Amino acid sequence: MRNVRPLAIAALALAVLPSRAAAEKPEVHGRVFARQTVSKAKVVDDIAAPWLWNQEVASGRLSVEYRHKKVLKTTVEVEFSDGDAKMRDVYVRWRPVRAFTLQAGRFKKPISAVKLAGLWELPVVERGLLSDLEFSGVALPIGGRGDGIQFALDPPQLPFAVKLAVFQPELLVSIDATEELAADVYARVEFDVTKDVRYGVTLGAASYLEKPARGAGYRHAPVSGMDVTIATKRFRLWADVMIGIDTLPFALDVATIDLPCDTESMSCPPVELIADRGLFAAARGVASFRFKPSRHLRTVEPFVTASLIDLNTRFKDDEARQYGVGVTSKINKHLRWQFQLDRTTASSDAPVGDSTRAVLQLGATF
Repeated sequence: MRNVRPLAIAALALAVLPSRAAAEKPEVHGRVFARQTVSKAKVVDDIAAPWLWNQEVASGRLSVEYRHKKVLKTTVEVEFSDGDAKMRDVYVRWRPVRAFTLQAGRFKKPISAVKLAGLWELPVVERGLLSDLEFSGVALPIGGRGDGIQFALDPPQLPFAVKLAVFQPELLVSIDATEELAADVYARVEFDVTKDVRYGVTLGAASYLEKPARGAGYRHAPVSGMDVTIATKRFRLWADVMIGIDTLPFALDVATIDLPCDTESMSCPPVELIADRGLFAAARGVASFRFKPSRHLRTVEPFVTASLIDLNTRFKDDEARQYGVGVTSKINKHLRWQFQLDRTTASSDAPVGDSTRAVLQLGATF
């Protein structure tokens, strides 16, 4: 299935490619984030954690983009980070009429205003706690990229848009499509309240494994989200509220079944984990105010950000919080400086610890 998908995307591109495409040239774009980080993370209660200083190229992206009027867009984007190269946006977008769009390939899942906005659009250095939170390689179904196909209806005469998307589950197991829905499904509606304010509502079903250690128990977890985006000349806001079934495997360790042993052979059956999954509830927001202090700077934009999550509403002491402040200074449309200071606090059973971090980042695009 995975080997066939690139061929299907290529076939779609050939089907909609205009006959005179050779006369049009693709565009090459890039983005680099280089940062200095000073951080301190809690290790053990009675041991003082040291301050660490790190210098790194946090991200380097290179993309090739081809457009034909407003009908066709093809993008291939690769990110270089942590000594590795990863595919980011790789898709074909076809718009046969003004109100309808078909997109196939690898792209962002339609949930969360903060996640759907690009990092160059946001004033923050990173999207924060909710995007970084994972356990044993499993993350909450609150955004990110996936391989899929999306249908979008956006009538220009109406103040709303509808998106329906189906994505390949990111599980390292084979799924029998004759017995299970081997896909993650999302439906999103966006409302333009004014030209500066947009609300979004998303309902989805994200796949997970009930027993991840065995690669068994394929299920779908419902997830929902509401968000708002405000973009005026001076003030900008992105805010999300999300709720759904907790899919992180750390919650499975809360309770176990002690099975009886065979006293003659002295053998004991393996212990089974109880999947006592509850609901997670999360919220995050980014708010900023931008102004132009002088003719030598394009804009200066102070911002505040916050992320809150209760990983499982059935249990106590699994909450985590992150608060941050900072400023972004754009020299021009291709160059900017950023500074961000954030503080993360977590309860005793959360899969993250307390930490403090200060980041100075230089970003450039072309």
